[in-house]
Amino acid sequence: MRPIKEIQTQINGTIRNNLPKMVISIVALRFLSTIAVTLIAAPVSLVFLLDSGSIFSSVMLLGSSILSEIVTVFLMYGFFVLLGRFYREERAIIGYLFQAFRDWKRMGLVTLLVCLVTIVLAFLTAFPSLKIIQHYKGDEIETLVLEEIANATAAAEAGNATTANVDNSALGETERSIVAAASEIDVVTTIAMRMYDEFIKYLPFFLVPYLILFVLILVRYAFVFPILYHEPEITVRQALKKSRLLLKKKNFKLIWFCLRCSLYPILAAVVCYVGTLFINVDFLLTVVSLLFQVAFYFSIIVIMLSVNAFYYEHADPETLCISSPTEQDVN
Repeated sequence: MRPIKEIQTQINGTIRNNLPKMVISIVALRFLSTIAVTLIAAPVSLVFLLDSGSIFSSVMLLGSSILSEIVTVFLMYGFFVLLGRFYREERAIIGYLFQAFRDWKRMGLVTLLVCLVTIVLAFLTAFPSLKIIQHYKGDEIETLVLEEIANATAAAEAGNATTANVDNSALGETERSIVAAASEIDVVTTIAMRMYDEFIKYLPFFLVPYLILFVLILVRYAFVFPILYHEPEITVRQALKKSRLLLKKKNFKLIWFCLRCSLYPILAAVVCYVGTLFINVDFLLTVVSLLFQVAFYFSIIVIMLSVNAFYYEHADPETLCISSPTEQDVN
């Protein structure tokens, strides 16, 4: 393997020479994945809400979410291939974003494995996070919800009653108002939704343990995408095994290499996100949020380029030359 500084110089040169194409590609990826999620998951989500969360609609919602994630991972594979061709100074067009759809059988299996890991880790990290919110914020949220329901009920009674006076300070009156305004399940649902909103508000902090587990589990399979691309004759199982062998005793070296190459955009994204938590001016909040998006996606570009570079440093050159798809195959 060449010195890290030399590889990093090549990565920086690749970004300088192809940045406009990379920006167009990642914008196209974002747009297409959003369209896919909207067309696939949004209608099922509406059915889920109208059907009051029945088992059938819940299964449909889970299936549509997995299907939309499959489309997103397919596009991410194409973007990974595109960045690899930029790095090797090969001809690269935006059509490579759809490379996975040409190999949908193998990529479908890989994506299902990724979805399975994602779902399991999401449950393992989301429930403890919600428990933390319930422990530290549960009483406060419950009090606020009950006060809002009581105030809304008192206001309605004051508007409808002509002679009756509502005693808002009496505890019994408040309890009766709450019961009259909503059933117990409605109150519990409202409290749960408030806790979920609080979870979404601090989601990036809760994503940290999720991302750590996700990276530690899948880092040994980081080479599956380029292996599948350069070696179309092997199976997914063989690609997984080959990735493990190539990265044997190199997992943390790859993580360190990616962090070193993408350190500045990651720090910029973290700083911008923290800024959005404390800025109250709408204009400044919009600017900082935009900067966060730019830094976040730029860090994704650098990380993917770093994985590509690390792979090409350890892959067999003959395999790359022989098995790489030709321009005729792509076009």
